[in-house]
Amino acid sequence: MNSNTLAYIAGYFDGEGCIRIVQNKRDNGFGIHVFITNTHKPFLERMKDFFGGTVSVRNKSNENHRSIYQWRISNKKAANNFLKQIEPYLFEKQPQAKLAINFCELPDLYGNGYKKANPGLREIKIDLAKKISELKKIDYGLKIEE
Repeated sequence: MNSNTLAYIAGYFDGEGCIRIVQNKRDNGFGIHVFITNTHKPFLERMKDFFGGTVSVRNKSNENHRSIYQWRISNKKAANNFLKQIEPYLFEKQPQAKLAINFCELPDLYGNGYKKANPGLREIKIDLAKKISELKKIDYGLKIEE
C-alpha cells in the first residue's frame, strides 16, 4: 500500500477511529479493539479487505438517521500490523497508537494451559490501558478566560 493511501487511512482513523485495551472478564486477560465507526460502509469494507477484521451494523438512534457501521479488529497481530502501517501518518491518535503497538508486542498473560505469566506484566498492561484512556480526555480546544 502506498504512502498516500496510508496517510488517507490515518487521517480517517484520526477522525473516526478508536483504540481500546480491554480486560477480558472470562479469563482476566487483556485484549485490544481497534475500530472505525461511520455511515460509509464501502470504505469500511475496504478496510476489512486491506487489514482484516469485521464490519457490522450498529443500531440507529433514530429512524431519520442513516445506518451506522463499524469496522473492528480484535486480534493483536492484525491490530499491530494496522497500527504500525498508519502510525507515522497519525496526528491526534499517534500517542495512543504507539502505546497500543507496545501492548500488542507484549506476551499474553497466560501461556498454554493458562499458566501464570510474569506478575509484573499485568501491571504493565493495566498501565498502558490507563494511559490510552487518559489520552482520550485531552482537550485540545482553546480555553477562553472570562
